[in-house]
Amino acid sequence: LFMQVLSAVLRVKEINTVEVAAVLVNLSLLILLVAVFDMGIGGAVVASASSEILIASAFLLMVLYYYGRPERPNSTLLGASLRFGIKSHFSNVMRHLSLRLDAFLVTALAVEGIKATGVYSIATSIAELLLFVPQSIRLSLFPMVAASDAGEANRLTSQACRHTMFLTVGCGVAIVILAAFVVPFVYGQKFVGAVLPIVILVPGTVMLSQAHVFYGDLTGRGKPEATAISALLSLIVTVILD
Repeated sequence: LFMQVLSAVLRVKEINTVEVAAVLVNLSLLILLVAVFDMGIGGAVVASASSEILIASAFLLMVLYYYGRPERPNSTLLGASLRFGIKSHFSNVMRHLSLRLDAFLVTALAVEGIKATGVYSIATSIAELLLFVPQSIRLSLFPMVAASDAGEANRLTSQACRHTMFLTVGCGVAIVILAAFVVPFVYGQKFVGAVLPIVILVPGTVMLSQAHVFYGDLTGRGKPEATAISALLSLIVTVILD
């Protein structure tokens, strides 16, 4: 929750009532279905899915209200958007696999793989809270770079990198300090083994935050294929080292 609040503060220009409502609905449903009705994981999934459906429906209604029914698609624009979007999507898939593929390998290769994966998943989930910071900054950086010339884009990205590093290092130090207390309290003593992996993962996540800023810069310059190549190389290294 703290990282989500920080995320909202960092992108205050983009935050709006629909997103705030979705977060509140998600939190309310989570408490209702999981804590009150004891629906467990199924309740958490329903809560998350419901908030996503809400925000998508609300944005659709806003588009229809402010701009009316959509006109016939522009085939030229549609083709350009699809080419750009496919490259960006491939990059996103590669990055997601880089973050998640090792969990499957831990399950398959480690002694007591299921238990080890449970502990490891807690460690990665907590360490990756740091990524809320660069993801929020990237949302603001992308349109600014796209609207700027090369010199201004360089200045904006350099500034974003410095701010991201400052914030993620500060939050990372806090996570490392608090992990030994928070993990046993929230997840129980069975997951206390996640503390050391968190300490190991945090420095890498801090550096990964810089990559997220670069992704926003490159996409804003119209070069999503560069981020896709970078993510693919990262995935190959992940597989080899795992």
